[in-house]
Amino acid sequence: MRLNGWKRIGIVLSVLWVLVTGFYQRNADVQKASDFMSFSYRVCTDAQSAKNNFDFDECSKKSQKDFDIWMVGSWGNVAVIALLPIPFFWLIIYGLIKMYRWIRVGFKQ
Repeated sequence: MRLNGWKRIGIVLSVLWVLVTGFYQRNADVQKASDFMSFSYRVCTDAQSAKNNFDFDECSKKSQKDFDIWMVGSWGNVAVIALLPIPFFWLIIYGLIKMYRWIRVGFKQ
């Protein structure tokens, strides 16, 4: 199968889409999990301080557990965001090309 220049451009753009959106989604998931971990740690340490208990080891463990819970399914998010749109983009492009050719034939008659 020979690939013309446009198909090669499409493949390169598809690979770039996977890399960029995958990286973006993973970073977004990590950022949200980190924000919640920080919030969880702050709430726990404030509660411990109110009890005059300044041993924050339990708070660290709890906030790390919260981070891990938030990260469950992150790679699934990355896969869906990065891979799912690609077939739809290809179908839309092929559909537009077919429509353009169909319209062009109509003007030649």
